[in-house]
Parts: sequence; structure tokens; C-alpha cells
Amino acid sequence: MTENIKNADYKKAKRKMKSKTLIFFHQLADFIMLMFRFALKIVGVVCVISASVALMIILVFMFSIGMH
Repeated sequence: MTENIKNADYKKAKRKMKSKTLIFFHQLADFIMLMFRFALKIVGVVCVISASVALMIILVFMFSIGMH
């Protein structure tokens, strides 16, 4: 058992762990960016819809006040 511990390639294990950690955090960053883009698209759609509704309300008030 102690012979296996002495002969272990720690540099190789360190590189392997670093590589897997790097891949994990890269994928995590991609997922976070995907969620951020999705949230921004939702906010954009909500802004466009609310601006359209506000424009319609303003036009209705303009024409209704102009008729009186």
C-alpha cells in the first residue's frame, strides 16, 4: 500500500483534476449566460408589450379628449 502511494503520479492527477474543474466552471458559466440571455429576452418582450399598450392608451386619450 505504501509503495503505491510513493509511486503515485501526483502531477498527472493534479492536471486531470484541474482540467475537470476548468470544464465544470466553463459549463457553469455557459449555463449562467444562457439564463441571463433568456431573462433579458423576457424583459425585452415585456418592455415592448408595455410600451405598445401605453402608446394605445395615449392615442385613445388624445382622440377622446379631442372629441369633447
